[in-house]
Amino acid sequence: MGFKENIAVDLSALREYSRTELIHLLSKLNGSKVLVLDPALSWPINLIADLNTLKENGVEKTTILKSEPLVLAPEQRQIMYLVRSKTSNMKIIADHIRNHLYTSSAKYEYFVCMVPQRTIMCEKILEEEGVHGNITVADFNLDLVPLNNDVMSMETADSLRECSLHGDMTSLFYVAKGLMKMQLLYGNFPVIKGKGHAAKAVADMLDELGQELGGEPAECGEPRFDELILIDREVDIVTPMVTPLTYEGLIDELYEMKNAIAPVPGTVLAHAQALYRAGGVTMPPDRPVKVKVALNAADPCFMQIRDLRATHVLPVIQRRQEFVKHVQENVTHSAQAYQSSSSALMVQLKRDLSLTDDEVHEYGKGVLQLNTDEEYRRAGLHLGIAKELSDTLGDLTFSRRVELERMVLEGRIAQEKALEYVEDVMYRQHDPFPKVVRLLCLMSFVYDGIKNYDHYKRELLHVYGFEHMFAITNLERIGMLKKSSENIATALLAGVAGATGLSSMAKQGSAQRWQQLRERLTIIVPDDPDKPESADPSYAFGGYAPISLRIIGAALSTPGPSPAGAGWLAMEEGLSQLPGPLFEVRTRGDTRLRPRSKRNVLVFFVGGVTPAEISALRNMARGEEGAAGWNLLVGTTRLCGGDAFLAALADAPFNALKAASMAPPPPPTAVSASAR
Repeated sequence: MGFKENIAVDLSALREYSRTELIHLLSKLNGSKVLVLDPALSWPINLIADLNTLKENGVEKTTILKSEPLVLAPEQRQIMYLVRSKTSNMKIIADHIRNHLYTSSAKYEYFVCMVPQRTIMCEKILEEEGVHGNITVADFNLDLVPLNNDVMSMETADSLRECSLHGDMTSLFYVAKGLMKMQLLYGNFPVIKGKGHAAKAVADMLDELGQELGGEPAECGEPRFDELILIDREVDIVTPMVTPLTYEGLIDELYEMKNAIAPVPGTVLAHAQALYRAGGVTMPPDRPVKVKVALNAADPCFMQIRDLRATHVLPVIQRRQEFVKHVQENVTHSAQAYQSSSSALMVQLKRDLSLTDDEVHEYGKGVLQLNTDEEYRRAGLHLGIAKELSDTLGDLTFSRRVELERMVLEGRIAQEKALEYVEDVMYRQHDPFPKVVRLLCLMSFVYDGIKNYDHYKRELLHVYGFEHMFAITNLERIGMLKKSSENIATALLAGVAGATGLSSMAKQGSAQRWQQLRERLTIIVPDDPDKPESADPSYAFGGYAPISLRIIGAALSTPGPSPAGAGWLAMEEGLSQLPGPLFEVRTRGDTRLRPRSKRNVLVFFVGGVTPAEISALRNMARGEEGAAGWNLLVGTTRLCGGDAFLAALADAPFNALKAASMAPPPPPTAVSASAR
């Protein structure tokens, strides 16, 4: 099952659309230019336009936006800033311009492009800094960026905080604009289903944007999608707090991927040393402490194992490595012999290497493009990562935390006992601050608050530092952390202090309601750790089926538009304990839709999605053996794990004193060959 890819559409059209817009933007500055990139945009830009494309359009130097002075060669006079529309970025740009004015007599031309569009606040900052008259301001509507062949993301870290804490729904408008772009490229969405306040707001904005264009279906032939499913993150704040167990999910849990790139410890190369030599490849002795590895469709080995449990990937990698070695040693065999799964050669390999039918098909299909040296490097890298993950899974502290999460979710442990564990890891500092807070947020939701909450709040600040007061306060405002015995007045005050959004679900939570949700949605499923793969979403979390994916499964179990009071809409009562409306919109595009053997579905998470949820969705799309399944495309405002989910809500200031006295020097980093 791990090899089958159920991809709804080819995202090359979306990538080309953004690339064309970027080239048009670069053409506004004639001649050679320096491109200064927001660090948050460097990899998204790389995904739509490589270095050669930039050079062909006059970019002779690319650098990252930093608070230090921008040093230029004497002949470099044209500077284009490509940054997110944040006030902090505007202040840095203003400092650069003033530095040039004070230290150089040369005349520079400045072009500031704000992503996704300029804002009044940013222009006001430039005016207050006295540099607005020195620059030209433009917009670059970079919203949805393909991170993989079946995942696209806006990669906006502030979207969740803006909506849930500040009540700023601007990011939802950008989501609607991104989905409108998808309709222009791939046809209208015949049916739109969703759950949650933010999801409904996006659907309404999408409808309004369509009306502005005349309300007609996009003129690009038959709609490519059968359904759009919108899921508001506030509907399921539990899942980001739970530890994932899939290969990709666990990599993100330990190393915190950004833009589908993982900063992997250099120790994984030490584990792979023998394999590198076996492949005839010499590895440099001065290994960096961190290696940035791109985990995407360019790596076939990763594509095969990304959705499997981390405990099951080692045999798969080893079989792939053995096949590569066989091809390298038997160059006399014809490619046709490998491509026929029924040939004597492939039948023998299937028996000798214990290959599955899918592996036989995919290995044979790709033998013509097989670069054995590169495959050895990839196999060695993933074997090293898998060894690191295996060590982590065997660690007592990690396994205890995972077991505690399951016991809390299943209702097998009293809150007092669970809090004893939290105190233990907190005082011994076995777990960093985000891990402990995730446990407390999980308990706060399941148990409807934390008993003796003030004590644990005080101890958290004493142990981890008072700079975390901002994070705790924000989590309290949105209801993710709360006392067990809140009275009505306290609840009302919290409702006034917090905006709509995540707070609504957290405040509706109670031990009784969690039990009802657990039973109605079959959230807890008996787990078989020896099962190599499964289409049930609980596979990705060791027996916990995410609420979000149960809702998506319910939407897909009732294909097409639903009659009033039937199908998807009939489930409203069962999902009434979750915040926000359950809705369905039928557009005019459905009249042009022809039946397909597999439905093409776009699932969009408003507020972020975890890598493990995407892995579970892929497994659901493939279906069990013999099932037809469906074709999948996942969209989101941000791809992030639980730690990044909390960090987006923190707003914590930098503690310079603590950093200087306690923090070790930052390790060097390098970009692996696959990332390039």
